Amino acid sequence: CCSDLWLATDQTLLLVSPLVEQLLGVGGALIRAGDLAGYGGVCAFAITMPVTMISLAFARPEFAYVNTGFILECRPDAAPPADSYLPRLTGPQARGLLAVIARECSAFGQAA
Repeated sequence: CCSDLWLATDQTLLLVSPLVEQLLGVGGALIRAGDLAGYGGVCAFAITMPVTMISLAFARPEFAYVNTGFILECRPDAAPPADSYLPRLTGPQARGLLAVIARECSAFGQAA
């Protein structure tokens, strides 16, 4: 990302990587922002004062590029659809996939 980005822990992101396609057989996977904590400089913070959160929503599920590095899932309601064509990873699944990506990136001398 080009600058700091604050997301709610339940905000869904689209993770696209050649490793996702290799491991899962699809072009991307949906993960919760909270499951990124601890990877690539992502930190979780407790909110201690009132803040204004803005959520994008459209008439049908859409993806939006934000902050030159994230792809957010923007759904018309809070409940994720059960029939998504992309896998929606659980916390342990997301952390496992991120660990594999981090290992592969460091093997090539790249930052995860």
